Amino acid sequence: MISGSTKVGAHFTVPETAAKATTWADTDKDCWTCAFTEGAWTKDKAGDSSCVYDTTELANLAKGLTVADKKTDPKGLSLHAKVAADLTYKDLFDSVEGCAAYPDTIKETQALNKVAWALTKTTSSSTDCDSNWNPTEFTAGRDTGKGTKAKPQVPGIYSWDFTWAAASTGGWCYSRTVMPKTFKGGLLITHANDADTNFAMKIDGATTTWFDNVSLKKQGVGKTGKVV
Repeated sequence: MISGSTKVGAHFTVPETAAKATTWADTDKDCWTCAFTEGAWTKDKAGDSSCVYDTTELANLAKGLTVADKKTDPKGLSLHAKVAADLTYKDLFDSVEGCAAYPDTIKETQALNKVAWALTKTTSSSTDCDSNWNPTEFTAGRDTGKGTKAKPQVPGIYSWDFTWAAASTGGWCYSRTVMPKTFKGGLLITHANDADTNFAMKIDGATTTWFDNVSLKKQGVGKTGKVV
């Protein structure tokens, strides 16, 4: 779990927009970058959504504008957006889960609805997540461990990976996997991401825990890089 502060802090920067640093103006029309500023993704009476961000924080940033900039951009919307100082991992995940806008609840997804299963993996940026998670094989009890059909491993082991479909500087993605309601096993997480990839992970179970790539290493078993 996240050790020390539960705040995101300097662990992340606001995701890039079109391969460029995101401005406050960019966050106004993008739910995902809005989440990092701790803004509230809000619908107006006309049904249009936008980011209602911390105007006080923006005002403080705008104090650094030059006299020339103040004439063309008095609100400082052209400034690079920053991660909110008091943003917690809980708040971040609450927001991005809202951005994903899943039409099915976890309970409905666990009922093996084919459409719902397709939503256990979501891509939400110009750089896509990739995963070899296969819920049908998982629920069928396919063993991806050392067992064979003639001599199955007991208990069976099913493993899957999260990686990039295409990697690029500033790329980011969001992915969700929902376990079947019949799942009663344990999870073994192996941390093997590149040094230049930061991530945060939320695990919902009897309790909710959050990991980032720093705390995951600290929770590792010996030098294996694995977390049980």
